[in-house]
Amino acid sequence: MTRWVLILALLALGLYILDYIVYFAGAIIIGQDLHTFNQIMGYTVWIPAIAALGAWLLGIVDTLRRGMWGWFLLVLLAPVLGSLIYSAVTLRSSQPQVAQ
Repeated sequence: MTRWVLILALLALGLYILDYIVYFAGAIIIGQDLHTFNQIMGYTVWIPAIAALGAWLLGIVDTLRRGMWGWFLLVLLAPVLGSLIYSAVTLRSSQPQVAQ
């Protein structure tokens, strides 16, 4: 489940960045009359928000299931960033180390 938290958190972050890039590029191209463009772009923010909500909920469920209360507070209080940090750190520490 931790892998899904990482995938959804990275997807949400990437989609937020892409949404802002598209918004500013469109605003530069369109110029003065941004009323209709702002209405359309206001709906596109829901796409990364759904991915962020999924990462947040899965992160909360995973930390509750494992009893990691410090991580639970981080994921609860900082939804996207907390989920990203939690999943990256716990996936990294749970991988088996190969002896050389």
